Amino acid sequence: THGVQWKRPTELCPRPQFIVDGATRTDICQGALGDCWLLAAIASLTLNDALLHRVVPHGQSFQHGYAGIFHFQIWQFGEWLDVVVDDFLPTKDGKLLFVHSAEGSEFWSALLEKAYAKMSFRDFLREFTRLEICNLTPDAKWNTRLYDGTWRRGSTAGGCRNYPATFWINPQFKIQLEEVDDDGDEAGGREPGCSFLLALMQKNRRRERRYGKDMETIGFAVYEHVGKSGVHLKRDFFLANASRARSEQFINLREVSTRFRLPPGEYIVVPSTFEPNKEGDFVLRVFSEKRAGTEEMDDKIQATLPDEKVLSESQIDENFKQLFKQLAGP
Repeated sequence: THGVQWKRPTELCPRPQFIVDGATRTDICQGALGDCWLLAAIASLTLNDALLHRVVPHGQSFQHGYAGIFHFQIWQFGEWLDVVVDDFLPTKDGKLLFVHSAEGSEFWSALLEKAYAKMSFRDFLREFTRLEICNLTPDAKWNTRLYDGTWRRGSTAGGCRNYPATFWINPQFKIQLEEVDDDGDEAGGREPGCSFLLALMQKNRRRERRYGKDMETIGFAVYEHVGKSGVHLKRDFFLANASRARSEQFINLREVSTRFRLPPGEYIVVPSTFEPNKEGDFVLRVFSEKRAGTEEMDDKIQATLPDEKVLSESQIDENFKQLFKQLAGP
């Protein structure tokens, strides 16, 4: 940090710009930080204006309505979070220390890096052990459904299939697969099927590390269910039926995901921790090539309450009236 000064773009050049003539990959030049993994993702946004402006909202500049702050949209746990940062940037010898544009007067990429850096790079190295590179395929838009869920001790934290007495109490989600993929290859021996991807993510585990809590060991199983049912399946079903598919392994990662291809039908997804009574919150995402019906399976909670009995003044005991007056006062 020796010699580092935090300066606003207005102190670095006479006419700073947020974005000049649209965003391009030349706006992203790596600085002293070894975060090329992030810069590659930012560069990919410049290839699609709709995606870019989902992350970098329109209407921000250093001229009209300038207030010294900028905001960005960053995806976390299935929702877009609005991240606001001021425009002070680290400099050394009068130049930006980290991400900068080629011409030096465009600052959207540097400010986006700052917004993402609200999670420190040290935390990233500690928490992530695997890097997956995804490419955009505009002709293959999948359908997505997202569910928030909870494992609670004694209620919905049943552990994996190794614990048959409690496995059934885990949250359950139904997937109705109806349309087969477009690329079926019956002649080549590949049976028609429906492709979908399940992604199970733990929520807020890094935040709870300060309390001695680490990532739970998580995974999921997929069961075929014949017949319509909108209720939570009980123990007998899982004792009598084997899973049709499951996550590759139960592992203590933030997210576990697996791609499947199954015949059309109704399936039940059971996300769980490996051991029972392990508490936590999670997000389950279902990606399907074709439209698929999904819903959370749960028993309806209802109760029949008796009609409230209304007493007339004459039915109230006189001793009770006197006691009430003494306590209530005049």
